[in-house]
Amino acid sequence: MATSYSPATKKNFGIFLRQTMTSYFSAMRPLTDFTHSDLVRFISYCENERGVSRASLRQYTAFLRAFFKWCNQSGYTEVDPAKSLMSPKVTQRPDPVRGIPTHHLRKMLDYTEQCNLRNYALLLFMSVTGCRVSAASKLEWSRLNLETYRAQVFEKGQRWVYYEFDSYTADVLAHWLQSRPAVDHDYVWTSERQPYGPIKPASIRQMLQKVCDHLKIPRYTPHQIRHSVGEMLASHYHSELAVASALNHQDLKSARHYMPRRLQETYQLRQEIVATIYPDRECGPTIEGRKTIVPYLRIVD
Repeated sequence: MATSYSPATKKNFGIFLRQTMTSYFSAMRPLTDFTHSDLVRFISYCENERGVSRASLRQYTAFLRAFFKWCNQSGYTEVDPAKSLMSPKVTQRPDPVRGIPTHHLRKMLDYTEQCNLRNYALLLFMSVTGCRVSAASKLEWSRLNLETYRAQVFEKGQRWVYYEFDSYTADVLAHWLQSRPAVDHDYVWTSERQPYGPIKPASIRQMLQKVCDHLKIPRYTPHQIRHSVGEMLASHYHSELAVASALNHQDLKSARHYMPRRLQETYQLRQEIVATIYPDRECGPTIEGRKTIVPYLRIVD
């Protein structure tokens, strides 16, 4: 049976090809030059260098198989390089969210504060807002309000969202904007070399790796900064709604990954509800450390 995709999914697939694949492959590379090994290395790059989750990688491989199958059937390619592309396995229990340890994040900020104002302002902005690297790279000066501490960025899902920051971050951003090279574009972050064009997400990743190598700490990805923000907010016992709102998640499910303790507390709340409804029922055996309610039939005259 042929796989069918909704219009929204097809649109996201097009965006995925344009942004992610062109950052790895040349934008002018002919379709006929793609090989199975190229796609395997690309999936590995997404997982190891960009920190893409296993669940997202499964979507990536499904998109690639569908796209190259269409190319082959339409006569654009003689062979289908994605025909035998295997989807990464996803464990039943997802891996815990891996943010950057706070002491490592502080080291990165302290180091960049001393040696590179642009890198410091960029890392601080991402560390406070938790925005994605693609959105941070495209931040425009005209959409940055240092008086109300808000920045409007074009985020995942093709939507404009607002991120809030604090007065200290606003002061650092103002300091950077005063020393920013005079350029003919409106983007906040510029490259370090002439003609000082807009910084690309790949350049931010490389900058972060160099900082980590200099500090002799594990190499972290920009997306792990976003995870760190979620973990820090969850550690202060904010609600799922508050965390989701701060990170501009479209649903609460994404925010719940940052708070495994909260999920355990929620389960205990459900237990208390059942115990209140059926106070005379006994608890049964323990399953994975949790008590279960033993239901039974009551004969009512």
